[in-house]
Amino acid sequence: MENKDVHNFINNLVEDESFITWVKSEYTEEDEKWSVFIDDHIDQMDDINAAIHLVRSIDFVDDNTIDTKKLWQRIESDISVDTPKKAATIISLSRFRMIGLAVAACVALFLIFRPGFNSEKQIHTTLGQEITEVLPDGSEILINADSKITYDAKKWESDRTVSLEGVAFFEVQKGSKFTVQTAKGRVEVLGTSFSVRQRGDVFEVICKTGKVAVTKVDDNTQIILLPGDMSTLESGKLIHKTAETDGVHKVDWIDGVYTFQNVNVASVVDELERQYAVEIVMAEGMDTIMYTGFFNKGDLDKALYAVTWPLGLTYKIDGNKVVLSK
Repeated sequence: MENKDVHNFINNLVEDESFITWVKSEYTEEDEKWSVFIDDHIDQMDDINAAIHLVRSIDFVDDNTIDTKKLWQRIESDISVDTPKKAATIISLSRFRMIGLAVAACVALFLIFRPGFNSEKQIHTTLGQEITEVLPDGSEILINADSKITYDAKKWESDRTVSLEGVAFFEVQKGSKFTVQTAKGRVEVLGTSFSVRQRGDVFEVICKTGKVAVTKVDDNTQIILLPGDMSTLESGKLIHKTAETDGVHKVDWIDGVYTFQNVNVASVVDELERQYAVEIVMAEGMDTIMYTGFFNKGDLDKALYAVTWPLGLTYKIDGNKVVLSK
């Protein structure tokens, strides 16, 4: 496309009140119209993005119109180009790319190619962090430390799917099928509450209320969980532990309690590091010790004592580092 054509194409967009409304509404108003437009002009996405960046970076009067003379003066000023006034109405694609870089520096991590392409929302908690995410339908996810969820807010009404890496507790509002996708298995519900844990080879689902369908990814083995039931992977097989025969399984971690049943102490150390954002160093030979017990989140010293005392171990806290020894 010639430079003049690029200029005219972008100029027409930034002067279009419908386009301005679409961008300012975060791509909700007039969305169908501009989705079709983008489909018809997919080879001009660089120019469309340039127009979007300009609309987002310019102050408008109430009627959403733009003073085009001031607009192009701003463009020329932003890219620091000394050009004759009569040439100020022509701007090359490379200049718009420079503008895009300048805007991107001010608006960190903002990317927009077309509606839906980058509408996924991703939340990644850090070590020691626990947050609640409210979904578009009012469902809530309590996200444990060092965990990540991803979902498409724009498509939520037709596709209630969340991808999970780590541990989270879900309170799902009634409606269409709600799916939690992990690397090891899939959880499907309509309206219920449940916990999902997927770290490495560990895949555990506990149903608190309602009914939950759990499917193993690689062989489509499926079991149905009722309140108090749990499913877990053991030796690669999906196991069903019912509340009736195995006792009610509780989601202790949402109350700050982390329980362990005959696990390697290294797994307990990993969880302590995750919940307290500390580095724990174990003395040589400790990786064969097995542990059954629990710790409460809140006080690092008390948590370490709860783990080390039954095993006859000692610990030393030095700032953000903990040393365990026999």
